[in-house]
Amino acid sequence: MAKILIIEDDASLRKKLVSEFTVGGNITLEAGDGETGLAIALKEHPEAIVVDFVLPKMHGINVIKRIRADAWGQNACIAMLSNLSDPEIIQEAEKSGVSVFLTKKDTTPEEVAENVRSMIFKCRGMQ
Repeated sequence: MAKILIIEDDASLRKKLVSEFTVGGNITLEAGDGETGLAIALKEHPEAIVVDFVLPKMHGINVIKRIRADAWGQNACIAMLSNLSDPEIIQEAEKSGVSVFLTKKDTTPEEVAENVRSMIFKCRGMQ
């Protein structure tokens, strides 16, 4: 069981992701914009964070950079979701400290959940 934060402005997708993670017995937190997501992350210290690339109020990359600037956030497991699959965007996400980059069009909510579970397992092994 893990505490997972989903920062996604698409309410329908966010609800599907919450459902996928909750079924596995995880504690799921959610935010519909970058500012709220960042505040929740810094307060709750989730084990994993799923961040959309394009978000209202604060861009996903900026959310990740702010999380990484916090002492706790330096080791946080972060997955990024995006509709965009441009190599430059993926490279920018990786530079900001993303553990996993997933494109929405190529990944179902079930696959996102599986990738995040795998990411958590790997992160636990590093700590």
